[in-house]
Amino acid sequence: MSNQTSRYLTAAQTHQGNVRRINEDAYLIGIDGASGHSNHIWAIADGMGGHFAGDLASRMIIDELASLPMNESLDDAIKTVQQTLLEVNRRLIEDVTIKPGSSVIGSTVVTAVLSGYECACIWAGDSRLYVFRDDALYQISHDHSVVQELVDQGLITAEEALVHPQANVITRAIGSDINLALDIRVFDVMPGDRLLLCSDGLYGEVPVDVIKSGLRQRNIEQCVQKLIESTLAGRAKDNVTVNVIDIQ
Repeated sequence: MSNQTSRYLTAAQTHQGNVRRINEDAYLIGIDGASGHSNHIWAIADGMGGHFAGDLASRMIIDELASLPMNESLDDAIKTVQQTLLEVNRRLIEDVTIKPGSSVIGSTVVTAVLSGYECACIWAGDSRLYVFRDDALYQISHDHSVVQELVDQGLITAEEALVHPQANVITRAIGSDINLALDIRVFDVMPGDRLLLCSDGLYGEVPVDVIKSGLRQRNIEQCVQKLIESTLAGRAKDNVTVNVIDIQ
């Protein structure tokens, strides 16, 4: 799926992978703000695999974000996205409480809210936002996961984290904690930047050099296709979603 606005060119794709029957990932691509404003929002939500109704959780997040007017200043848009995600968090926890036998209904989320050449990343979990600039790949989000905490403490390396037994254990998610804290990072973008939102089904399966090779594709749809194909060429034991934005 692709879309173009006056300042952003974007494409996205999701796949269930080679093992799982259900795709619990969902994405949102470039929703425009009202006239007079230039806010846009992209997102990926990765339903918690092995938990009850992970696909419903990710879909709820994306549907709620898609309904936002996004006709505010960037600061106000950030607050609106936060409030929306926290409300979804409350509803998912409430659903579990009133349904006997239900376990956690949860999902990661990562968003990119763009206004001109400013971007706000809002996230919970281990879905990521990267910026690809001058052939260098910069990770903007910081995983909420057990292995990331071990990396931060200097107990394991980033490479060891990818094959650690607890590599898929996240410490924050929408639907997991009524006192959930969302992280926010605001940064500048520039023409020529390529932004990548992805679920762990990409970076957990595909080496960084292969991801960069995909991002070097001039055509954005070919870029997305190559990233998906590179994942499916391996084990692809998880769902995979990529959401790419070119800043013009």
